[in-house]
Amino acid sequence: MAGAGALGGTAVLLGLLAWASAAPMPYHRSETARLRPSWTARPERLMCRTVSATELATQPEHMRRRLDCAGRFASYLLRVEVDGRPTSEEVAPRGRPAS
Repeated sequence: MAGAGALGGTAVLLGLLAWASAAPMPYHRSETARLRPSWTARPERLMCRTVSATELATQPEHMRRRLDCAGRFASYLLRVEVDGRPTSEEVAPRGRPAS
């Protein structure tokens, strides 16, 4: 008998969950939208060299890499379109976010 009650209670809770998940929810309160992109990327590798076994031995085990590469962050072009029309275009400089 207890199993039937638990099963019935679970069914009611799942029904409430399904009903609540279909309810409309506002996702912003103003008439204007906000766009806040955020990403990370590895730097461009400009030059790499193989690290010798002697150099590797001097590094802590968790920091050992067989390649030592010099690099820099890339620039990105951020282009925003609304309904297929460009509204903004900005270059994000190396290593800094677009404003």
